[in-house]
Amino acid sequence: MIAGQAYRFGSVMQVGDTVVTYDPSSRMYHLGIIAGECELKPSDNDEEHDFRYSHKVTWNKLAPRDLLSDSAKNSLGGHHCHAQLGQ
Repeated sequence: MIAGQAYRFGSVMQVGDTVVTYDPSSRMYHLGIIAGECELKPSDNDEEHDFRYSHKVTWNKLAPRDLLSDSAKNSLGGHHCHAQLGQ
């Protein structure tokens, strides 16, 4: 499962795609557009072989979780969810 997510993040997601992430402390969804190609960057910890994939994102909208319908909350509920949205 993790390998598939990493593949989709690095190879399928492209500049111009819409992305959504959730901040539980503020109960807000952040919506943005991928603004840069995928890069492999060293992780923040000190382990020699620990890297992470990264895309630059332009964050442009907030959506309060409490205002979403139950079906929208369920669709966005997975912490490690990568989905292709309808165009």
